Amino acid sequence: MGKEHQENKRVIHNSQQKVSEKSAALMCAQSQVKEVEEENSQLQLHVKKLNEEYRSRLVCYLQDLAEYIDGHNKTPPEGTKLRAFVDSMLQDVKSSYRVREEQLSSAARSYKKRLQKITKTHHALLIAYRVQREQILATPDGGLDPGPPEAHFSLDTSELRDEIEKELQHLRQDKARLEGQLQVARQQVAVLTVPRQNTSCQESESVQQTHEESWMDVRKLLKEITDSTLVGLEKERVLLLTRATVAEAQVLELQDYIDNHLGRYKQEITHLRRLHGIEDAAGRSQSDQSSFH
Repeated sequence: MGKEHQENKRVIHNSQQKVSEKSAALMCAQSQVKEVEEENSQLQLHVKKLNEEYRSRLVCYLQDLAEYIDGHNKTPPEGTKLRAFVDSMLQDVKSSYRVREEQLSSAARSYKKRLQKITKTHHALLIAYRVQREQILATPDGGLDPGPPEAHFSLDTSELRDEIEKELQHLRQDKARLEGQLQVARQQVAVLTVPRQNTSCQESESVQQTHEESWMDVRKLLKEITDSTLVGLEKERVLLLTRATVAEAQVLELQDYIDNHLGRYKQEITHLRRLHGIEDAAGRSQSDQSSFH
């Protein structure tokens, strides 16, 4: 019986250690969310500025091309060819935006599926930890450490953004404080319930039963508080994980957009400059020949 008790104690201790490691990793990931979101915001602002700059350049070049075509309407085949090239370029730009939207939609769907799996795993881990603590607290004579409360693995109030998150964190801190007070009261009760030499066995059993009933009532109250607060807390945690995943995905997508797509605008602008220079050279050559004759 003693070996079995020691084995159970060792297994519970290992489980508590694993849960603590997972909770610490979660806290580190949550602290990195802010950095990723800030980087994402900077990249979005940078992309917005680049888009505005390149769009304004494209508009200027298109206006120059339109003026050039209108000024050389004596050669309609060349003007028609250049107009077709400009229309094709605009169509390519529009198609690139459509492809970009499809890529973002597909990435969002895939990340949503991954997030659902991660959320289920994390939720199961929290439930297992909570059930384990309740089982240990239900057997106070076992001598096992139930581990820190769930509020120990949560963020500080200063790090929370939403008012609902702050209120839930306050409730969890109150729950942890009540558990600490109950632990102290339990130790005091253990001292008071020690059978005295002049106390009968029946009185000892009556006092012990009364304390057990009081302890069960307190545990029931704590369970109700836990069940009522953790539902909202789990939703907020899922929202935080969603924001982290989406932010990381957007950072990668925006970096790919800057490296691949915006370079294409530079190539189009260079090509338009070269084409505009060729047309100017051809126009000057025709004017020179007409003046020679």
